[in-house]
Amino acid sequence: MTHSRTSSKLGLGSVVALMLLSFSHPSAVTRQPNLTAGLAGSITDAKSGQPLTARIQLTREGRFVLPPGFTFYDKERDKHFYVPSTFRLPLAPGQYTIRIERGKEYRQLIETFSVSASHDVQRGFKLERWINMEARGWYSGDLHVHQPASLQDKKR
Repeated sequence: MTHSRTSSKLGLGSVVALMLLSFSHPSAVTRQPNLTAGLAGSITDAKSGQPLTARIQLTREGRFVLPPGFTFYDKERDKHFYVPSTFRLPLAPGQYTIRIERGKEYRQLIETFSVSASHDVQRGFKLERWINMEARGWYSGDLHVHQPASLQDKKR
C-alpha cells in the first residue's frame, strides 16, 4: 500500500511540474511586468454607447501578449483575456494587433496600434451589434459548465 501511495504522489507531482512548466513557456506568449507605457481603452456598443465587457486577443510581432492583471485563457493556438469596459494594458513599445470580441451578436473588431515608451495610447473601441437575439425572444441556454460536480451539487 505504501508503494502505491508513493507512486500516486510522484505521478501527481510530475503532473504539477509539467503544468507549471507549460504556464511559463516563453516561446508563444509575451508577459512583461513593470511597464510604464500601454493602451488605455474603453469598449462601448456602437449604437447605444453602453459600456461593454469583452474578450481580447493581442499580438505583437506574431506573438501573443497576455498583460498582467487580467483573467486569461492560455492554450497553444488560442490565447486571450477578458477586460471590463474601461481598461489599461501595460505594454512594451511596439506595434500591436488587437482583436476584440463579445459573443456572437457583435462583429469582431480588429485594429492595429503602436505604443511608444512612457506614453499611453488612448483608444475608444465601438463594437457593432449585428443582431439582438433577446429582442427576438431568444435567450442563451448554454449548460456547458467547467466545474466539479461536487460544487454543482452544493449550489442546488
